[in-house]
Amino acid sequence: MFLINELSVGYSGVPIVQGASFSASPGHLTALIGANGAGKSTMLKAIAGLLPSSGTVQIDGGAIDPRQDVAYMPQDTSAASGLTMLEAVMLGRLRSLGWQTPPDVIQAAADLLDRFGLADLAERPLIDVSGGQRQLAFLAQALMRRPKVLLLDEPTAALDLRHQMLVLETVAKDASDSGVIVILAMHDLSLVGRFTDHVVCLKDGQVLSFGTPTDTMTERRLQEMYGVRVEIELLGGRPRVELLGTAEV
Repeated sequence: MFLINELSVGYSGVPIVQGASFSASPGHLTALIGANGAGKSTMLKAIAGLLPSSGTVQIDGGAIDPRQDVAYMPQDTSAASGLTMLEAVMLGRLRSLGWQTPPDVIQAAADLLDRFGLADLAERPLIDVSGGQRQLAFLAQALMRRPKVLLLDEPTAALDLRHQMLVLETVAKDASDSGVIVILAMHDLSLVGRFTDHVVCLKDGQVLSFGTPTDTMTERRLQEMYGVRVEIELLGGRPRVELLGTAEV
């Protein structure tokens, strides 16, 4: 079990996340949702050890070691690099790389690229592929690390519809197979409703509610968080969100 208790983060004395508490389970996907500026990305960076914070972050009753336990994929993967797609993925296994890369590491990286339909781009430099293809390579790199906790900031943002589905199907299967804990910041609420098991609703850096998608993603709650009118339909017991228009908050 992954536990976050009273997590608080700020920049230059300005609080961004305040007293956030929730849990996440191995093998399941937990989504952070909320309007721009709600604190989703800041929370992920704090969990990843990239920002100083107060409160506790624990896994299986002990303190988490971000260097050993966590893989984090930021929202912005646009940094130029001369690495090939295959080399970028292999960096996920950095601690096992030496002067010669073991064949099993090369094969594992190639297999991950193939899962995302990128096998023919393995030798293509990152600077020569599209933003969406680069994003998939960085996701493959994160999976390559075999972390206990996988943090993904808007992992479908730059992707077409097919690859959005492929990414979430792959992450969900990997979580189920390996028991990794997955926490994602997401904006597409219908994808949240379809693929995630638990939802953390954030507004102004505070947790408004935490629970299943059906329990948390109510019309009233989403209007409070986003200032929009929505209609929610249950499909297979999971919420599908239709946007109707703006509303008074």
